[in-house]
Amino acid sequence: YELTTVNDFIGFANLVNGESNALALTGESQAISFEGKTVRVKEGVKEFDLSTVIPLGDSWIPIQGFKGTFLGNGILVSHLYNDKLIEKSYGLFGEVTGSIIDGVSVSGTISGNTVHNLSIGGLVGQSFGQTIISNCSSSVTFNLGQRYGRKIGGVIGSLDNSSYVVGCTSSANITVQTSSGNQDTIGGVIGFVYSFSYIVSCAYEGIIKGVGVMTNSFVGGILGSMSTSSTIQACYSDVMFSAYNNPGSILVSNYNDYPGIISGCYYEGTSGYCG
Repeated sequence: YELTTVNDFIGFANLVNGESNALALTGESQAISFEGKTVRVKEGVKEFDLSTVIPLGDSWIPIQGFKGTFLGNGILVSHLYNDKLIEKSYGLFGEVTGSIIDGVSVSGTISGNTVHNLSIGGLVGQSFGQTIISNCSSSVTFNLGQRYGRKIGGVIGSLDNSSYVVGCTSSANITVQTSSGNQDTIGGVIGFVYSFSYIVSCAYEGIIKGVGVMTNSFVGGILGSMSTSSTIQACYSDVMFSAYNNPGSILVSNYNDYPGIISGCYYEGTSGYCG
């Protein structure tokens, strides 16, 4: 499946989301996950500008339930936008399962209030199954209201089950309304890892800012936190923190039994620590 225009991309998103008009055009009766299929952006296509196809003031509806391979060939998906209440995993892709996503950049703004315990990322909100996300980047600006238990990442909100994130970069500036009980996990690249995964050759340069009282959320330049030991290798961070206690320039883990493996990483600045 080859995508040439931003309208092709919207059509693909509508098929994954089970939008009735898109399904009717293809004769399908239910959402298409693209499991076992490859969706590819045509070589030489540089940008899908969402502002040209989404009415002014409307928010992006994330792609929910993708299970295939998406090869972006370096595509920039620009002007991702949200200012509505976020009630499900949110990003360009809201949820993916057992997918491969390669060569996609995303820019735009994700703002507004959320419900509790969500996963929010510029590229992917929440990843399930053994997923590979490679050579992707995010320059999304986040400005989120006050809630607790969220997993917020510049590229990926949360990652599950022996996945790989390779060669991904983020310059996302992340601002979150805070309170002493927030307990969010926030990372410049990935917010939270549930199961053992590899994070290799990733980088973050940006600002992670809390607005409100000093908070005990878990905040790291590459990864916010994890529940099972994972490997972070050859990653780089140049991050400025504001209003967070004990941030980590690479990682903060709130599970002392699973400290993770950090090797060959480098960070700049005086805020936080490497691990």
